[in-house]
Amino acid sequence: MKIFLSFHYDPQNQGQEQFVFRVSYYLRKQDDMEPYCYTGDSNDDQWRNSVGRAVMKCDKFVLFVGREIGQAQITEAKAFLREHEKTIGNDALSVFFKNACALPNEFFQFNSGIRVNQSLYDLGRDDLTDNQEDAFESEAQRCAREILKHILSQSTSDRQRWIPADGLPIGYPFGYEKKIIKEFIKGNGRLLSPKYLADGCPIKWPKIKKMGTPNCPNPIPVSEIGDYRQYANCIIVDVMGRNHDGLGTGGCCLAARKLTFPEAGPRENLLYADNRNNLTVGIVVSGGIAPGINAVIAGIVQRHSLYDRGIPSNLNIYMYRDGFEGIRTRRKFELRESMLMDQSTLGGSMINTSRYDELLEVKNRGKREGLLTEVVRHLEHDQIDILYVIGGDGSMRAAHAIWTRAQEMFRSDDPNRKIHKQVSVVAIPKTMDNDVLWVWQSFGFLSAVEKAKDFIVQLNTEAKSNPRLCIVQLFGSDSGFVVSHAALASGACMAALIPEVNFTMRKLSAYITEKMKMKYRDRDIQNNGQSPYGLVLLGETAIPQDVEHYIDNPSYPDLGLEEEEKEAIRRFMGSSLLCREDIRNWQGLADAIYNSPEGSPGKRILDFMPIEVKAILGHASDLGSSSSRLLVLSAINQMLKQEEFFGRKYFRDIAFTTELREVEDILQHVKEMTGTKGATCYMGEDIKSLVQKLMTVPISCEAREIVNLLEKKSHLETHSWTDIPTRDDNLTLLQRLRQRLIEKFNRLLLEVVFSDDIIATGPSIQKNRRVQGQTPDELRSGGLKIVSRVLKQDIQNLDDPDRYWHKYRVFVNEPRHLIRAIAPSVSDVIFGQRLGILAVDNAMAGYTDFMVSQWLTEYVMVPLKLTVLGRKRVPHNGIFWKSVLAGTGQAPDMI
Repeated sequence: MKIFLSFHYDPQNQGQEQFVFRVSYYLRKQDDMEPYCYTGDSNDDQWRNSVGRAVMKCDKFVLFVGREIGQAQITEAKAFLREHEKTIGNDALSVFFKNACALPNEFFQFNSGIRVNQSLYDLGRDDLTDNQEDAFESEAQRCAREILKHILSQSTSDRQRWIPADGLPIGYPFGYEKKIIKEFIKGNGRLLSPKYLADGCPIKWPKIKKMGTPNCPNPIPVSEIGDYRQYANCIIVDVMGRNHDGLGTGGCCLAARKLTFPEAGPRENLLYADNRNNLTVGIVVSGGIAPGINAVIAGIVQRHSLYDRGIPSNLNIYMYRDGFEGIRTRRKFELRESMLMDQSTLGGSMINTSRYDELLEVKNRGKREGLLTEVVRHLEHDQIDILYVIGGDGSMRAAHAIWTRAQEMFRSDDPNRKIHKQVSVVAIPKTMDNDVLWVWQSFGFLSAVEKAKDFIVQLNTEAKSNPRLCIVQLFGSDSGFVVSHAALASGACMAALIPEVNFTMRKLSAYITEKMKMKYRDRDIQNNGQSPYGLVLLGETAIPQDVEHYIDNPSYPDLGLEEEEKEAIRRFMGSSLLCREDIRNWQGLADAIYNSPEGSPGKRILDFMPIEVKAILGHASDLGSSSSRLLVLSAINQMLKQEEFFGRKYFRDIAFTTELREVEDILQHVKEMTGTKGATCYMGEDIKSLVQKLMTVPISCEAREIVNLLEKKSHLETHSWTDIPTRDDNLTLLQRLRQRLIEKFNRLLLEVVFSDDIIATGPSIQKNRRVQGQTPDELRSGGLKIVSRVLKQDIQNLDDPDRYWHKYRVFVNEPRHLIRAIAPSVSDVIFGQRLGILAVDNAMAGYTDFMVSQWLTEYVMVPLKLTVLGRKRVPHNGIFWKSVLAGTGQAPDMI
């Protein structure tokens, strides 16, 4: 459901604007809720187009009323009233700030509303207290809940319930720590950009949370445990001089802005040191294995055993099998220090680990909320005081969500929801991808790179000795650190393909085939007769941008993609074309609007249209594959982008011509229309621009292939009965060509003519090409098949007077499981044990909701609120990636 949030920018009270963006965030965390609030300047040229489209598409309208109603709000409200006049009583809602003005009489429909109960502080104020910030968040969440309650009271479905905040932002707002630091510096210690407020990022630099006041003296002497650390001993997050000399940064040091991390280490006073109480600890390992996990577990157990000897109590340490799923199903066993033996130096994990992506699920937030609640209740049932989570990016997000939900349930007044025991959650980062924010370098990463380099060198030897092209796929679900480091270290790669840098198979193939031809041509001069060989390194989610060109393409019959792999690739790439059943056949585009059911977006669009346009659209639904249909749908799409589209004359004057089946004829017809004075006088500038765009589409990618497919199809239908051995083979090929023809034409229309205004991609489509959690197996295998088999065919199709290339071979290798299972190095063991020990030292002192990490050579506690702000990625404009490109020789731009 789409909700338009209308507010007035008041420079005297920016807290109101910030409040609206935060309400938007809490609404976005609900199932099937899509709030819209414009984050730009109302004087911007894009304002009318953006807001006009949003008003037209929205189902509900929320008017935020302050000391005055702005002119922009009046425009937005009038547009909404005009387009929803039949149902306005159910669709309009107002939110009144303190000291709100009276509504104009013409907006009487908005009188039913919600009142904000507190004065809103400007979040950018230096004197903003923690209590004021908490009150702000609480009131924003209450307001969002009241809006949802009003919406559902008018809905035919009342089964949706409020999903409390889980503390996680929307998606991955950041990909680099320096960007986060820069934004906080810009806001003088605050994160006040509208986008980040609407994404759910923390307003202030977070502090480490505490479970209570530690009043018990630490029984372990300094001589045995090391110097006690004071919370005031902080590490500044950035050492760049420009952030400390006052030049262009506001004139004060980062420490004055409190952009620091507390140093990790033993504390003088403890919270969990009362021998009258039991202490129950849980350990869970989530995600894939990495060298050093057992060292972390050993550090945790040994440190807790040391504290237990100093404070004799009933210490229970439980290990949950199979990750977070083990908490939900209560699969646990008790661990004693004596059970560790020499486990810390072994590879793998002494606790069974597993991924539990359901805790990261964004498609069904209601289901995920149920799982979170169930995990918290089971932790309470097991009497867990401290839960240690060892895992990667997804595990850090799950840990923060579990702690947030546990706190919410502990404070709840609902007896059916309330829990009676608090749980502390402490995280230790484990990622071979090295993609967790605020981790200088994760344990096991360099070991993985070293082993990957060894495999690459060995595979290069194989490819050289028996000349072939090798495609090696390494792990890295969202980042290319392992791929780029291994490529640079080995010096044996023709190309390194990572998720951060876009590429096309067309450009990659052209580069690889040219390199292979050059090696063949110069083999006797420069290479001592060595036949051409090579190696390409590929990240798990490095999928070519033009992948759709190759899927189901009869010109590439040997890709061997399974249907699940095609679907995974299309979802990842955001190909709405084939992820929506109702538009698989392009003829259904108009039908989906004209014959859409009551209450659907298509029906709503149809209701807004003038009678003349409805008639044209109805006629278009019977036109089949004609140029007129193409132009009608183009015009309607452009009409929907206009703020005022009623009475547009050129919609009434579109002339219908005879049906044109060939793509070339359609394009020619459009050209003729643009050159006809009588036609263009009825075409607005936006339509003319659209036509020009249509004419400049990269024909080689889409339209030319359609022409080729038509030619092949025509040839089969008229001449091929004797060319192909059996009738069944002929029919199969015809069917594939027919399906491919429809799909390619459909895609041409979607990409060139249509926009998301008509064709909604839905929540299952990932437009930003990011993976949350692990890489789907089908996406990983599908990407590898595309790259390896397209390169194989393109190499075999090279001009081949010597008959060398036509049988050239390409082989693949996926050594990621062998790399993950290696034994830890000395540094992995020491580093892992240190992280486990420091996690216990600070958990025993009552600190919670933090990740223990090494940052700028120092061991620190990082609030999980900061850790979950994104995933670290290779900066494609950075010095390091440029060094990788210099080593491989590939072009920086392969689009």
